Amino acid sequence: MVLPPELRKKHLAQFDALITQGETLYQQMRTIPGGYRESSIDIGYDLLGGHGSRQRLPDRYEAPPQPFMGWRTSCASLLDQIVPANSVHRRDVACFKNIRICPGDFDWGISTLKALKADYEKGFLDDLTAQIEAEFAADYMGQAECLLSEGQLGRFDHVPAAVLAGAVLEKTLRDLCKRQNPSIPTVKDNGENKSMNPMIDDLKKAGAYNQLRAEQLRSWAHIRNSAAHGQFDQFNRTDVEQMLKGVKDFLSAVAP
Repeated sequence: MVLPPELRKKHLAQFDALITQGETLYQQMRTIPGGYRESSIDIGYDLLGGHGSRQRLPDRYEAPPQPFMGWRTSCASLLDQIVPANSVHRRDVACFKNIRICPGDFDWGISTLKALKADYEKGFLDDLTAQIEAEFAADYMGQAECLLSEGQLGRFDHVPAAVLAGAVLEKTLRDLCKRQNPSIPTVKDNGENKSMNPMIDDLKKAGAYNQLRAEQLRSWAHIRNSAAHGQFDQFNRTDVEQMLKGVKDFLSAVAP
């Protein structure tokens, strides 16, 4: 799962809060001894000095019910947001929904939160597909930089660099639309793919970035479109240099 850094910080803070809350509820848990129950089966003279037997009933446990249910729901909600659909940890989401008030379940829940927080911090819960795509994007941006650096002033060697960087930007915008909650459609009603500018506007409306970022993205989309349609008088080498630097910064901002 690829998330903005600020959202990742919020998730880590929620992990800490839920771990602390779970430990507090654990300490508040009260044990109610189960006692004994007389068995109706006479098995002879038992150790307690009588006929028949006494069955030890299991202990019961109590904790503040509303805080416990809220904690359990919040744990499942957090994990549901950050654990990829194809991860083995998805079963932990379902298990959290069924946690009971007892030492074993509390031990499991708190330990699981701590372990998943550690994995999340190290990036082990990130979507592998997204990581691979990020590597490809970085490779393509490196190729665009090479094209630009190897070109000659006064020629149009900067044009293919603009086209390549624009393709990376378009793919990134489509992925970002899909990661929104709810996801933003990247296809128009007639079945055609949306161009960059509509996606930029939709993401801005969804709060994925601010107005300044949207204006930057539109300017890079303009350069890419001009390069792709042979309108080379609409931009120059300096514009492409700034575009490459800006697109790289944008990729970093939305990277795992």
